[in-house]
Amino acid sequence: MAVRPSPRLLIVIHNDETLRMIGKPSLESAGYDLLICATPDEALAHAVAFQPHVMLLDHDMAGLSGRDLMLALRAEGIQAPAVELMSKGDPEDIVQSYRVGVQEVILKPFRETELFTVIEQVMDEVREDSEREALAEQLREANYRLELTAREMKALVDIQNVLHTSRSEFDAVEQVLAILMTATDSHRGWVVLESFETQQFLLAASRNMPQSVTAALHKQWMDKLSARVFESGEAWVAGESDLQAVNLERLGALVMVTPIKVQNRLIGTIALAKRGKIDYSKNMHQLVQTACHFTAMFLLSNRLFSGLRARDQQIEQTRNEAREALSAQLLPLIQDSIIALSHFSAARMLTLNQYERGAVKNVRFALQRMRTLLGKK
Repeated sequence: MAVRPSPRLLIVIHNDETLRMIGKPSLESAGYDLLICATPDEALAHAVAFQPHVMLLDHDMAGLSGRDLMLALRAEGIQAPAVELMSKGDPEDIVQSYRVGVQEVILKPFRETELFTVIEQVMDEVREDSEREALAEQLREANYRLELTAREMKALVDIQNVLHTSRSEFDAVEQVLAILMTATDSHRGWVVLESFETQQFLLAASRNMPQSVTAALHKQWMDKLSARVFESGEAWVAGESDLQAVNLERLGALVMVTPIKVQNRLIGTIALAKRGKIDYSKNMHQLVQTACHFTAMFLLSNRLFSGLRARDQQIEQTRNEAREALSAQLLPLIQDSIIALSHFSAARMLTLNQYERGAVKNVRFALQRMRTLLGKK
């Protein structure tokens, strides 16, 4: 359980008689941390550093009155509630104090217990306000984290949809990069991928990058930050000093570079850059790592399919070439056989019996059928 800090009470009283009335020993025994000032100038000099929870101000002082001092302290950023000690006098004076924001007015003379009760009541209200503000801050933090979680979940769903529907690797990683930049509040980004055909590394996608980088899109590429990740095999957040060391501070204040791996083999990186110095959160790291995993699975599947498709095309090409070569060799022979058979049947048909004539016709039909099939492209 957290230890509650001691309540701080600023007391500004100019005479000993009033000071005796407040019961300083009783307040200290109750755990109050006291700052006692004899003049408004002294209070103004020390109150900001003290940061009181409650102010006890004497109305009857030379120079500033209690309420005037309260307003002066408000101008210095001190918003602690004020209790004003006032001699019996004009009711309008009391109303004016309440009107400008004094929390309570106690008339002199007063008993120590009366003052202590009022201070405790005001301090209880301060504690309640502080607790409400703490709860409100916790609620705001919880809502913010919930919004981040929802945004990250939506980003993952969007990435899965993109990878499910894309056929082009360049188009897929361009859309994945755009989604991650939005989800992580990044203002720049780029993707490096190993080419399936050449095994060279290419700049596969870039957003909001300098013109010199944009001009290299889909060309051979390896930047210093991605090279560092390829060497280590691990994700890396480059801070301001890291970026200055490689003359890349123009990219932003932070750059997060995450590897794209198929099993343990690196085939690319996704890099994101922030302008501000607010670090990427743990959830953002996990989001980008998951996106890289999804992208790796997409690339593996797409490249396996491309390999199978290329193999099928090669087989089909080989089949067509063999067919053309076979046709080139057999068609002349078949044609000569058909002609020879026609001459033979014309000369000998009358000497053949019915069975032999049928056999000749069947052979000629078969040769013509072979010629037709081999002649098709």
